[in-house]
Amino acid sequence: MTVTPSHKDLKIPKYLLGECPWLPAQMELKMLAAYTTPTDKLRCIVRTASLIVNLLSSSSEKAVAADDLVPVFVFVVIKVGI
Repeated sequence: MTVTPSHKDLKIPKYLLGECPWLPAQMELKMLAAYTTPTDKLRCIVRTASLIVNLLSSSSEKAVAADDLVPVFVFVVIKVGI
């Protein structure tokens, strides 16, 4: 099964799909395996979340909330295959 940003279970609002599929965030998260310490891995995840927030901010004039971030983050994780 192919997961797309418009998948009904992800519930990503249409107005946030402007930067889809959020490739910079996917590229950052792919680097996770290169880090060895828990601190470095956590920093990678935080950078990924920050990238997503920045990309979502450019797609919408509304402030980005956790309800916006989480479904996109889940999509990015699925696409990266972690």
